[in-house]
Order: sequence, then C-alpha cells, then structure tokens
Amino acid sequence: MLVPPVPYSFAHVAPPASRRFCGGEFVLLLVTADHDTRKELLWARVVVGLQDDLYRACTLEPSRCFEELPAGQIVHFRPHHVVQVRLSAPMSTMPTGTASPGGALCA
Repeated sequence: MLVPPVPYSFAHVAPPASRRFCGGEFVLLLVTADHDTRKELLWARVVVGLQDDLYRACTLEPSRCFEELPAGQIVHFRPHHVVQVRLSAPMSTMPTGTASPGGALCA
C-alpha cells in the first residue's frame, strides 16, 4: 500500500520504554510540523499493536493545526511519542499540565 507523505510527525517526548499499549487505551501525542513551528497535543485511541513497538491509533477529535488530521484519522506511533496514557476516554477537563483533547498549543 502506498502512503502519501504527511507534513507532520510525533515528537519524541519520552525515552523508549518497554511499555505496551492495548487496544482501547487512549494516548496523548504531541504533533509537530515538519517545516514550521506548529505544535499540538492530540488524543488518539489505540486500535492495535503492530510489530517492533509500532501502534495504530485513531484520532479522537479533529486537529486545529493540521488539516491532515481529522477526527477518526488513522495514525501510527511508538512508545516514546506518548505524553500521557488513559484507560478511559479523556474528558474536556484534564489534570493540570496537560491539554484538553485537540490541544491548545497551536502556534
């Protein structure tokens, strides 16, 4: 399957860990632009673990900064891309120091 290039990536926010994710868990990813300074925290639901610590997830809400990331977009990440993990769906009011789904770091 040929996948078109995308103008974003996920920031390395933690050292690689042996953490395994299960389908249905929710992960907070920091999306960064490849060619400018845009950044955004975005929640995704883990769909399945693939090989070599690669995971498939589905975004929960549309990105405000990256039109290529609508709600329901399939993304792939590794453990070192995860800022936070939740077992239940994230609420609009998040603990101090995090952003709500969709994030507010868009520059």
